[in-house]
Amino acid sequence: MLDLTSYSASDFIPFTQEVYLRLLERVNESYWPLHILALVTALIVLLAAWRRHRYTLKLLALIWLGVGVGFLFRFYEELNWAGRWFGVAYIAQAFLLLLVGLRADRVIHPLQRDSGLLLAFVGLLWPAQFPLGRIHWTQLESIGIHADPSVVFSLGILLLLCTGWRLWLLYVIPLLWCGLSIATLQVLGLPQHWVLAGTFTLASLTLITTTLWESRITKAAARRVASSTEK
Repeated sequence: MLDLTSYSASDFIPFTQEVYLRLLERVNESYWPLHILALVTALIVLLAAWRRHRYTLKLLALIWLGVGVGFLFRFYEELNWAGRWFGVAYIAQAFLLLLVGLRADRVIHPLQRDSGLLLAFVGLLWPAQFPLGRIHWTQLESIGIHADPSVVFSLGILLLLCTGWRLWLLYVIPLLWCGLSIATLQVLGLPQHWVLAGTFTLASLTLITTTLWESRITKAAARRVASSTEK
């Protein structure tokens, strides 16, 4: 009988740090100078999110679709057989972003706003941490081209825009990717996993905290309605 306890995370990562970094380098060589267009698109998404524009999620969907097809299907699948399924998940997230509506007049908690802005800027400035990773500048990851910075950015944008069940629904795939990527980077010995772990923790805690706040507000409103009805 198969003993799963005998396996470690490294047994499910079929490539080395050198191979992974070379993949990132190949991706950059293939897509440059589309990095600039991707960054401009991300800045437009952030501005639209701050103004709570109704088309923001549709613009964000373009980033997910691009990374799913251009990075995961075209490159990452070469390293990991599961890359195809990751690509499918990214495309599914893009369709969710297109389908899920947004009520722009919904009030969000200040913690949600601040955390959202912080995560969005972490995603935008992801290449700035390359000294921590001891990698060459040609191997830097950037938003709209690679998975990790795009996910971190998306977690922030979703906090700026969504509440309730919409936020929970749209957070499932990004948080799952964060968990998988944290494990992968840790096995490969790349210290960027600490930044991703911090992102995962902040996003999760903000999600739980603001959900409890919304529940409390809803219950308080229900009590006020019930009290006024009785009078």
